[in-house]
Amino acid sequence: MTGLRRLPVIAGKRLAETVFLRPVRPGDTLTGTMTVDAVEFDDRGRALVTSTGELVNDDGKPVFRTVVEAYMRVRDVSA
Repeated sequence: MTGLRRLPVIAGKRLAETVFLRPVRPGDTLTGTMTVDAVEFDDRGRALVTSTGELVNDDGKPVFRTVVEAYMRVRDVSA
């Protein structure tokens, strides 16, 4: 959880297309990926980031998918 505290997230906007695809059992090991699909900058020093997340089980079969939209602070690159 330590790494998540360093993310410049301002607020979550929405979870969409959240799907539980298969049951998960005690002892299953899940591996996850997040892919950034889009970044829309605004003039208030933030960006709306849309990303897709997926968890797969020990057999590599997807068990969960979701699309996340979150507002994030934008780093000033002009300095």
